Amino acid sequence: MTETVVTQAKSDAMQWASAARNRVGEPPPTTDDLDRERLAGLAASCPATRLAGAVAGWPVVALDADTMRPSSGPLGTAEAVWAHFRHRRDDAVGLELGEMPGGVTTVAQRATAVAWQQWQRAVGVEVRRRTSEYGRTFDELTPLPLPRFTSLTWQPPAGRFRSSGVQLGKEALARAGRAMGPDAAPAEPGWLLFAAAPLDGRSLVFRDRKADQYGVAVQATGIVPLYARRADGTTLTASLVPQVDEMPEWLLVELGGRLGKRRP
Repeated sequence: MTETVVTQAKSDAMQWASAARNRVGEPPPTTDDLDRERLAGLAASCPATRLAGAVAGWPVVALDADTMRPSSGPLGTAEAVWAHFRHRRDDAVGLELGEMPGGVTTVAQRATAVAWQQWQRAVGVEVRRRTSEYGRTFDELTPLPLPRFTSLTWQPPAGRFRSSGVQLGKEALARAGRAMGPDAAPAEPGWLLFAAAPLDGRSLVFRDRKADQYGVAVQATGIVPLYARRADGTTLTASLVPQVDEMPEWLLVELGGRLGKRRP
């Protein structure tokens, strides 16, 4: 196995060097270029590396697939990600919540689709009293703006009942509601992961909070898995890699966040 890896690495380096000589005016590939090329090749047999490589530089950690406990320290570079997962291709990958390099803060909501829908209808809308042309009054509900986020949901193997972690979209929520019927299996909570940019030069601070009356909890510490595959084939999938965005004031309040010290 070691000989195969070394041979492949030498082959990659020779191919890059040869290609570089034929690119007039372009610099030769860097070590990081080679590591990312190796990661791309490894992703076919190890899906966790796609997400781990995409957010390298943040405190990404590998997780044991059975216990979901860390099986590595922080993997902050493409080289570190490749070095770990080439030997442990069945590992999961997670992200430690809190402040990231550059002042970005990650925080998550944990809930089922139904719980999140109830929460959104109760606190995630602006209510305005309107009067129709016939003199009747009614409440107009306008969804409040949400920043970009990553939806993390547990999906069972093909042919089995589909779980309903946190998902968005009218049809997705309707399916989740039907799945919560008396004859349906219980839904397993998922996460909505937010990567909040510093606000006015100040960091954002959140704390863990137990599930509220709607069943939505706030997770501000610990590790959120980004990709995992259980022995029974159930897979945690991410809608996209974490996207940095500004958090609107209403959501900051609802998540129990506050502004930290101004960054230098």
